[in-house]
Amino acid sequence: MKKIFLLVLLVFIFFMKPVESLSQVFLTFGPSIGISVPVGDYAGETVDFYNGIKYGLKPGVNFGATGVIRTTVINLKGVLSYSLLQNSGNAQYNVGSVDVKQNVFTFAIGPQYSYSLPQKKVRMYAEALIAYSIFSGITKFTDAPHIQNGTYDMNSTSRFGAQFGIGTEVKLELFRLDFNLTYGILNFSKKFIPYDTGRENAYINLNDDGDPSYSSTDVSHPIRTYRMISLLKFNVSVVYDIDF
Repeated sequence: MKKIFLLVLLVFIFFMKPVESLSQVFLTFGPSIGISVPVGDYAGETVDFYNGIKYGLKPGVNFGATGVIRTTVINLKGVLSYSLLQNSGNAQYNVGSVDVKQNVFTFAIGPQYSYSLPQKKVRMYAEALIAYSIFSGITKFTDAPHIQNGTYDMNSTSRFGAQFGIGTEVKLELFRLDFNLTYGILNFSKKFIPYDTGRENAYINLNDDGDPSYSSTDVSHPIRTYRMISLLKFNVSVVYDIDF
């Protein structure tokens, strides 16, 4: 964990150094809104979630802000994003019900490489960002096997990951429109919180690593292996130029 914090700091210092030495520097900053689509283990159905195979989440909305420090050498991008994801369905096929909701707050920072068309009103770019995400949520079980009916809060937790994106920025008279497509793997770091009994304890933590107590015959420990948390995001941002 300390090594990742140090890496983030070094990236920030490295890219801020040329910024201070250049006279033609400006910031673009503004609000963003879009769609977050869970991918792979983060997607699926509520049956998958109950069985500990996937998280079973459906696409949802995200909103936040984006900012880019632009220089003649390289750009430094920062993103704040809050995604709201959920799904409802059976715990097992035609048995019980599950309502699962997760919220993901992500801060990401890293270099952005861009190319402007000759007219300089359209800019295309690619980026690679280090991401720090905070997860929270709730799960409601009704008549699900081996779990008492109730609503269970998921303990807030954090993970480090990375996200990679491409986009196009169009300059208008008063602002710029930024169209961005991003794929993120949010849990390079992973963890399982051990517990003794009670299947509900499998769901009150993110538990993206495998359960060392897993057994195919133990109904209290359903999570077998590591689950990757991946999000595909499409965002539109309205950003404004700030010279300094």
